[in-house]
Amino acid sequence: MEDNTIFNLEKLVESLEKTAIVIEGNGNNVKGEKEVQKYWVIEVLKGYNNITDEINYAVRLTSLAEGQSVIFFKQDLEDTVLSKKLQKKLGQIGKIRPNYLKVISNCIEDAIFNQREKVIQVEDIRSIVASDITIGVSVSSYYKIMVDCYKNNPHDFPTKSSGIFDKYKHKGCILDDQELGKDGHYPIAIITGELRHLLVIIRSDNAYHDVLKDFIIMGVMHADKDDGKLSKVRNYGKSKNGKKATVFIFDINLSLSEGGK
Repeated sequence: MEDNTIFNLEKLVESLEKTAIVIEGNGNNVKGEKEVQKYWVIEVLKGYNNITDEINYAVRLTSLAEGQSVIFFKQDLEDTVLSKKLQKKLGQIGKIRPNYLKVISNCIEDAIFNQREKVIQVEDIRSIVASDITIGVSVSSYYKIMVDCYKNNPHDFPTKSSGIFDKYKHKGCILDDQELGKDGHYPIAIITGELRHLLVIIRSDNAYHDVLKDFIIMGVMHADKDDGKLSKVRNYGKSKNGKKATVFIFDINLSLSEGGK
């Protein structure tokens, strides 16, 4: 009996080899480049990020062993914590060695500055990065759970200016003392325990923390000002009963949730 899995994988690899815009390096490390390209197809994407209001670059690495892809922002390669996480993800779907990320980084830089015709233009680069298939469930799906909770339970999220926020009665509050977001919504503070309860389908605490980091990469969760990357909680003022609430702060972007506004 024909193995359809192998057949489909072979067709995918053949298609990638024919149609993908293959990024080559600058020749400074020919051996390393050729070795990486035996196992990975490298594609560089360029598009608008409507959260940061900037043009960003992203990278899609497709494993020639499994046919799966990992998509990430270019700057993630420059962050020690995120690059380690990325290396772990890549190892789950293909061959990876510590020097591969440096070789890949060189290939990306060369594409941006010397092979611009090979850079793929996309409209919404943040949404593409958020749909990383190696996570199993896209990060945007977890974000939608949180947004739906906010939309469907307005009584659980009083405004900060109302002065009635109570950590024992509410899930969070609307930060109406901050600027409106691009979707016309104020950021919200959600109590950390409430968010963990909402995302109870993520059984592992390690996986949950990975999702929190992905929220930051996605651009919807405020990062700690000290490191700009790792998610850290904030002690949010005082609630009505005088007790401080430990919260995460999110921007509300309805365009990232299925069904839109």
